[in-house]
Formats: sequence, C-alpha cells, structure tokens
Amino acid sequence: MFTSKSTSKSKLMKWRTFVAAAVVSGTCFLVMPGAHADIIKLEGGSTCNNLNQAVSECNGSTAWQLTSLLNVLSAPNILGSLGEGTDVFLVTDNVVGGSFSFTLGSTGQNNTGVASNGKCDFGGGGITSLFSQCKITDANGQTTTYGGTQINNLTFPATISFTGPAGFGQTFYLEFISMQGTSNVERSRAFQPRTSRGWPVRPCRLRSPQVDLLAAVDLGCIPNNSGLHCESD
Repeated sequence: MFTSKSTSKSKLMKWRTFVAAAVVSGTCFLVMPGAHADIIKLEGGSTCNNLNQAVSECNGSTAWQLTSLLNVLSAPNILGSLGEGTDVFLVTDNVVGGSFSFTLGSTGQNNTGVASNGKCDFGGGGITSLFSQCKITDANGQTTTYGGTQINNLTFPATISFTGPAGFGQTFYLEFISMQGTSNVERSRAFQPRTSRGWPVRPCRLRSPQVDLLAAVDLGCIPNNSGLHCESD
C-alpha cells in the first residue's frame, strides 16, 4: 500500500513536471510568432472605435483626409508615443489616382533604428478591390511586397507605398501594427498621373489659383481636362 502511494506520487510529480514543461514550451511556441513585427496595413472599414492612441483614430467624428493625417503624423515620434504599439486611423483617400506613398522614420527596436522584421499587408473589408499592391523599401534597399517574404532587420527610414486602381475617394483603415519603438512620417507623396501611353506626366508649376497648392505640388502636373492648368501647357 505504501509502495503503491509512493509510486503514484512519483508518477504524479513526473506528470506535473511534464505538464509544466509542456506549458512553458507551449507558451514559448505561442509567443514567438506573435513577436513584434512592424506591419503597415490597409483594411476596409468605416467606423471610429475611440482607440487609445496619441493621434485620434478619426478627425473628430469623421475620417481623416489622407493627406491631412500624413501631415499630422510628421510630428517627431508621434506614432506609439503612448506605448500603444499599434495605431489605427480611419482615412478617406483624397489623392487623385488613389495610389500613395510615405517615408517612415522610427527609433526601431531598443533605439537602434532597426526593426527585427517588417512587412506591408492588406486585410479584409474589400480593400483589395481598391488596392492591388504594396511595397516597403528600407534604407539598405531591402524590399518586400504584398504576400512576399518580410524584411528582416528593417532599417529606417523606410518608404511604404500602396498602389491600386480605385482608392481615390474611398474610406478605409490605415494601420501601423506591432511597431517597435516610436515613429513618424518623414515625407509623403502621391504618385504622378500617367498619360494614355503610360508615361508619367511631367511635373510643373501650376498657375491655377483654384488648386490646393500643396496637393498639386505632390501630384505634379495634371492634364487640362482635369481642371488644372500648368505653365508648360
């Protein structure tokens, strides 16, 4: 009887040790894939969720105009400044043509200016009907695109671009997910419109007083049938 209890106790202790090891091992396994990875993502959506972040998810009760938000995010180290790690913004794409890019600076992991890894992505909500591709190019020339292999040791500043046929005028979420350190937009631009032959339209100074000058400079020279007039016309 005594031997039986001793044996049972021994087996129980071994079982507890096994379970504890399995739990620790399992915890490590679960945590490792969820480690910090800088992800810049677009996702379909239309509502404000009052998230706790340094810059509000919405501009009051409405979506941010994309160009306005990128300007606000140029404040030094504004993204992640509350320690939130993830910042989400509801934006309306006001860039003619829809495609846009921006350069992101970041303190990176442990203030090294480097993130352990990073990628761009699209979520649900029909976002891929608006945008067909994204790309990140870091300071060392490493690149990644939608569905591609992430960049390891992503070095800042990095340029992020989203291109597609139907983003203009649409509302969606622009998300900065699991960011390491704090970051901010260093500069942004719209992609130049193209002629019917596919060549970029040559940038020029605009002479129409009705045009938003900042937006116009970003866009470059637009054909006359869009309502903008250039000095080179």
